[in-house]
Amino acid sequence: MSKGIEIVNQALEMLKKGDFETYETLLDDNMHFKMIGQTILSGETNNKKEFLSTVGKLMDYLEAPIQLQVREVIDGGDTVVSIAQGKSISKKGEAYNNEYCHVWKVKNNKIVELTEYLDTEMLAQLLCK
Repeated sequence: MSKGIEIVNQALEMLKKGDFETYETLLDDNMHFKMIGQTILSGETNNKKEFLSTVGKLMDYLEAPIQLQVREVIDGGDTVVSIAQGKSISKKGEAYNNEYCHVWKVKNNKIVELTEYLDTEMLAQLLCK
């Protein structure tokens, strides 16, 4: 097992537990984040602060953090892929259950890059309500 998958598994476990403070310690200050698609949240950020701001904007539409159910984690050394389903409830009381593929890059025991693939139509519908 690579150090990369150890860090990603730790990050996923912290997200699963809702331990966002510990999760944030695993992120490099200069991490790069990319969310695919054309939604108002899609695009790229160039540091941890911008990434956390994007997450905060998503949370403005949800009653509670997304609960990830990880189905698979693939060890590629410094590049790790995770496949998960996320569940939450919108502030309007509707289910928000999206599918995710995350590509993580780890260097020096920190997450330096994260790319998120998801059902952007579902996300766009959430953001329009």
